Amino acid sequence: MGSRNPSRFTPNWAVTPPRVLLVEDDEVCRKVSAKLLNIFGCSFDIAVDGLDAVRQMGGKKYDIVLMDVVMPNLDGVAATMRIRQFDQMTPIISMTSNTTEHDVLTY
Repeated sequence: MGSRNPSRFTPNWAVTPPRVLLVEDDEVCRKVSAKLLNIFGCSFDIAVDGLDAVRQMGGKKYDIVLMDVVMPNLDGVAATMRIRQFDQMTPIISMTSNTTEHDVLTY
């Protein structure tokens, strides 16, 4: 058996908690998500819409982005497309309660 070779992109979260960008327009969802991120020891910033997320991603390095899909000004799908123009590596996880087949294929 060969040795296990972790990807060069594997974060070292066991040593340092991840730096997270939480993108969420709903205040209650932001509070609940922030509480969970605090429990897990993450450091995080909050963006209130897609435009804010693109702006923050352009100025800071994050280990992961938790991105709401349905937001005012710029939705999560469009924000992700803009972010991918200058950052192809940071994982972006979509968060939504939309569950239609079309939504699943889109996100």
